[in-house]
Amino acid sequence: MNILINRSDAIGDTILTLPLAQFIKEYYPSSKVYFLVQRGNDELLKHNPYIDKVLSYDRRESFWGRYKKLNNTFRSLFITHYLYVGGDNFPSWVSFFSGVKFRGGLRNRLNHFIFLNRAIWQRRSQVEMHEGMYNIKLLQTIGIFLPFDLNKLTERIALPLKLTEEEIERGMERVRRLAEEINFQFKFTSTDEYLVIHPGMRGSALNWPAEFYLKLILFIEKNISAYKYIISFTEVDELYITPIKKLLYANEGKGNEGSYDSIRKKIFFMNGEKVGTRAYMALLSKSKLFIGPSTGTTHIANALGVSVVAIYSPIKVQSPKRWGPLFLNNSSERVKIFIPFVDCHAHFKCDRKCGIKCDDKNCMSLLKVESVGNQVLKMLEE
Repeated sequence: MNILINRSDAIGDTILTLPLAQFIKEYYPSSKVYFLVQRGNDELLKHNPYIDKVLSYDRRESFWGRYKKLNNTFRSLFITHYLYVGGDNFPSWVSFFSGVKFRGGLRNRLNHFIFLNRAIWQRRSQVEMHEGMYNIKLLQTIGIFLPFDLNKLTERIALPLKLTEEEIERGMERVRRLAEEINFQFKFTSTDEYLVIHPGMRGSALNWPAEFYLKLILFIEKNISAYKYIISFTEVDELYITPIKKLLYANEGKGNEGSYDSIRKKIFFMNGEKVGTRAYMALLSKSKLFIGPSTGTTHIANALGVSVVAIYSPIKVQSPKRWGPLFLNNSSERVKIFIPFVDCHAHFKCDRKCGIKCDDKNCMSLLKVESVGNQVLKMLEE
């Protein structure tokens, strides 16, 4: 069996699909497993022992350019099974015309009925199970039937992201050099203990107010002053990073620097795109704790085995029931999830007429900094 898995969409979606490779290898040891991922995500999957080859897919290429590459891939790798899990549908179309006899996976659109012949119908927006479980269920199309108990399955799933010691050393050095280049006040050495905080996201779910992440740092610092703080971001996160910077540096150089003077020199705003995926993974792997919302970076930290505090929306399709961290590595104590304690009946998006008394933003502001902060302190002390 030579199987190509198509998950050519976001980082978090890709990571939550990786257990498929493990189970395929366990049930069919002689099989070859290939992963088709969105361009840029291929860096995540290096050294995964269950994946024979990672293929990068760029939907921005021309129609014929993509067709030729995919057609050549299906033929040169002698693909016998194609599994669509999510992302661009174009590879499904090419698999059909390339003569792949088994075309399975997820069926939830009209074109899936045309190009996929062994697919399973799923309405994931009903949130009957975790996204990872939805993915694993697709293995039934190739004869792998697993017990659908999330707790039992997560005990079997290996952490899927791997780094070599050399990569970690090289990655940490890149971060150190970037910090020295951008912020001479922030001194970062290999012996420093630090937390990584990623406040941003692409906007697919409700997020904690940006200023709350800074207030959380101040709360931690007032109780434990042993750590430095790296606030990571990419260009698409500027909506969340800009207000944090404005608040942090609002009174700088005016004598009375305000309440953030104690943490200003301990914070480094790091653009993850400037150090690269593997270096950012190295930084995460050595962090004492990661704090972030429902975004791909949270799944990266979790898949590396890092302690995680994750903040989620109560809206049904955005909830941790579907999108929460999956890889617990036999310990749920290292992963803590927070959602506002509200009786939310919204399914797809925030309903301002729900009757919940929140501020002019949304109910995420009802999740108090002290609640999250006390859990962070507990995890750091342990």
